[in-house]
Amino acid sequence: MMKTTRREFLSMSGSLLWVPSSPLWALEPEHSTAQASVYGEGPWREPGQLKDRAYLKTAAQRYSAKDREIVGHNRTCFNNRPLYCEPPNDCVILAGDRPFLRLLAEPYVLGGFSLALLRGGHGRWLHEYPEIESRYRCGKMSWQIWDSALGDLRFFLTAVPLHGSGGFALRLRAQGLRPGDRLVWAFGGAAHEPGVRLKWDPIMRGSPKLYRTGDPRKPEASLGMDPARCRANHATVTEDIFRLMAAENDTIMATGKSDRAGTVHVADASAASDPARLLSSTAHELPMICGVIELNTDTDQLHWVIEALTPGGEPAWQANTLTALFDQSVAYLTTIERVQIETPDARLDAAVASVCHPIDAACDRDPSVFRHGCMAFFIQFLGWRVLCGATALGWHERIRSEAAHYAAIQVKQANGRLEAHADPGRQYCIQGQESRFWPRPDLACRWAHVQHPVSVHRPGHP
Repeated sequence: MMKTTRREFLSMSGSLLWVPSSPLWALEPEHSTAQASVYGEGPWREPGQLKDRAYLKTAAQRYSAKDREIVGHNRTCFNNRPLYCEPPNDCVILAGDRPFLRLLAEPYVLGGFSLALLRGGHGRWLHEYPEIESRYRCGKMSWQIWDSALGDLRFFLTAVPLHGSGGFALRLRAQGLRPGDRLVWAFGGAAHEPGVRLKWDPIMRGSPKLYRTGDPRKPEASLGMDPARCRANHATVTEDIFRLMAAENDTIMATGKSDRAGTVHVADASAASDPARLLSSTAHELPMICGVIELNTDTDQLHWVIEALTPGGEPAWQANTLTALFDQSVAYLTTIERVQIETPDARLDAAVASVCHPIDAACDRDPSVFRHGCMAFFIQFLGWRVLCGATALGWHERIRSEAAHYAAIQVKQANGRLEAHADPGRQYCIQGQESRFWPRPDLACRWAHVQHPVSVHRPGHP
């Protein structure tokens, strides 16, 4: 085994940036730098990975922070900023550095949403603009988008998970609009993908000890509009409301609308590279929802709501305007930002604000039961350290509720089960039904990783 100094060990764990000694260079695959260039950025590493020569020459923080927001400038990733719907709704909205949104609901990708401006009959998607500032704070994602070639035109886009429902609400403000400007929007690319949270988790690639080198970004980080996923989709439009399924007769669909009258039809995603061509196309083999809205001169504001529903379900806009749904969703995110700090380090302030959202989303309701994670390993998991986050944020009533839930279902008789047996069918992450973890009350209450249960001895108990 190769020996390392303390400094080398810390560098490999992501604590320091330094040039490692020559034996470590031998571990670098030749393709790592070339792989990074595919994404249009310099080399990229996550904590726990080796820092090779190319990375160390250009290493820099990818994001800054301001006003408790995580701020990115002209970053390239799609789908790398999950926004979680309030439990028990298990939908996830994948936002990211680029202004594009993808809706997930197990076991489906329900589609992706994009916007474009048409001026003089020509245009491009907003996620392709040269200047994009992204901001994230506690479940709310916003972008400022502009192109100097279009004068003083600016777009301000904000997306939030729907409060009390599965889906998202979107607000677009624009300034510098000219007479005749039109807005094209599109939604499409649904697919049946069991295990969708694991696949689309932006960072889950296994232990960094195993994945020590190479670009850590998953292919999904570069995936925006995806015409191939539109094949065999079932799309319908009724006046200004659309419905989209991965296939006819699926159990979950996406439905949505704008609060501005326009024209909506089913286009063909084979023309998706050009918003003007997509608008003029008609559905063939790759159906994609496409709409167009005439914009007001100078400034304008619009809303969309897109929701995951079972066929026959009632959408949220039947009880509220789209503006009200957006405002209510923003207000809910404000309530879950349980802790706000003000320190000399703006990055710390933003980190504390951002962590509140996933800790809230990891907790089921009625009863409060915590899950292992919000994306990968989205399973109820007794004793996982997510409880520490809820404790630190003051959600003590949720901790008590989970304790009461598990205490009520303890199995208090050993029934001959005296050994620990992890279930190979669950990748050894969960104890099998023959494990002593389940029948022993002293184990059912302890907060520990279930992969390696250890007895907690109490007086009077074996």
